[in-house]
Amino acid sequence: MAVQKNKTQRNYTIVSQNIMRDSNLSLNERGMLLTLLSLPDNWHLTIDR
Repeated sequence: MAVQKNKTQRNYTIVSQNIMRDSNLSLNERGMLLTLLSLPDNWHLTIDR
């Protein structure tokens, strides 16, 4: 699934409804995906193990 971000969206994140309707994703996974998509392009994510 391709993701396109609009630089003029400011405080809004526009996502495809396909993400919200994907039965292969749990509610937690959808929430995580939407959170990650809302971050700025220059955000660096580190996963500590």
